[in-house]
Amino acid sequence: MVDGQRVLLRRGEVWTTSIANVSLDSTLGMLGAYGPSEDPRARIVTTGGGRLFFLGSQGVSGLEDWRFCDLEVTGNSSFLHHNGNAPVSRDILVLRVELDGLPEGMILLRYSNGDLLSGLAVVDTEFRGMSSSSAYLLADLEDTFFAGNRMTGEPNSQQLLRLQTTRRGAIAHNRLERPGQRVLLRLTANDFVSDADVLRRVAVVDNILDGADGTYHWLVEMAGVDDFGDYRLEDVLVEGNRFRFATAASGGTSRGIRIAGRDITLRNNVFDSGTPVHGGQMIAIWKQAQMWTSQRISVLNNTAYIRPDANVQLDLVFFGEATITDSEVRNNLLYSASLSAELLTGDGTAIANTSSSNNLDASGFASGEVFAVAAPADWDDLRLGPESSALEAGTPVSVYRDEEGAPRPFDGDGDGAAAWDIGAFEFGLIFADGFESGTVSYWSSNIGAVTPRTEG
Repeated sequence: MVDGQRVLLRRGEVWTTSIANVSLDSTLGMLGAYGPSEDPRARIVTTGGGRLFFLGSQGVSGLEDWRFCDLEVTGNSSFLHHNGNAPVSRDILVLRVELDGLPEGMILLRYSNGDLLSGLAVVDTEFRGMSSSSAYLLADLEDTFFAGNRMTGEPNSQQLLRLQTTRRGAIAHNRLERPGQRVLLRLTANDFVSDADVLRRVAVVDNILDGADGTYHWLVEMAGVDDFGDYRLEDVLVEGNRFRFATAASGGTSRGIRIAGRDITLRNNVFDSGTPVHGGQMIAIWKQAQMWTSQRISVLNNTAYIRPDANVQLDLVFFGEATITDSEVRNNLLYSASLSAELLTGDGTAIANTSSSNNLDASGFASGEVFAVAAPADWDDLRLGPESSALEAGTPVSVYRDEEGAPRPFDGDGDGAAAWDIGAFEFGLIFADGFESGTVSYWSSNIGAVTPRTEG
């Protein structure tokens, strides 16, 4: 294709091709759909094996300013692959694409000289039914945006989304579900060569990470892939995510998120135990092999709920190494309706070197005395009730919004002084059921009477 050329496939029709390993090396191009149809996508069925598209020609040029939009791709060819011997590609958009049953989705690794693919955006795209032994999306990136997507694992899936050496990225508003043989999400720098190989400045925000019906017992890993390499992560934010543990996992220890790195903040996350087969931890903090000592880890205003039928012990925060330093654990809420659980546990030296305050293990209360719903069945049921012991029991921290974006702190008990609540949800103006119950004493005194409008 020449620079500036577009290829548009008519919506509602099926295109079958045996073409594979097509090198795209132009700038300002588009592969998309056109025309009216109930089906918003054009369907491409691949029969050629290999990869459908290579980004860049070997030793010639990379791809720049390209869009792949409104497509459905199925068959036995993978979708996108960055040619490691081609110069780096830049500014790639994948929008409203459905990848179904392919061997792999997108494998976008660095150029042989170490340059990273720059400016990748994957938005409103669905990955499912893939037989990959690697990942649905595996990439070395900078300036990346992965938002509004859905990934559904299969029993033989490895990690669904794996970002390696990455600088400046956002993973937001996605749904990753049903882990296969490893995890839903893995962030890990490549085996360390220089500071350029560090994964840094990545935000993981407002995602649903659902292990229900999965076959593996971890959901998220932010660490090296083994104990032998030198993988380094720093400056990572994990905020407002919803975790549910796997219900069909086999072997090992259940973990919501496993972390090794420095300058990592976890705040306003909600953990639902589901009914896991194995006990473990919601948040596990480690040092691995030759990685940096884990330090400056902040665990703030998270909520963990262990269901009555979980029948396992799931601790909230676990320190796995004595060398973990300069960390804080504050304003976290743990409620176990199953076996006993620890809010903060693990290596005694690491715990002694951690600032911990205003955390609440509310397991001794009835759930209706803590949450807005007496028998929580989902993440939304873990909002605080008006009489919750977590109301205004927190300490001031740098968390000024809750899991739903409501402002913190808020005067939830109506005493005229706003203070931080414990947990991911700040108690606010609206009652648990919308408007049908509660007391108006919690409403702002500035809300006046409303005069009905009359016609005529």
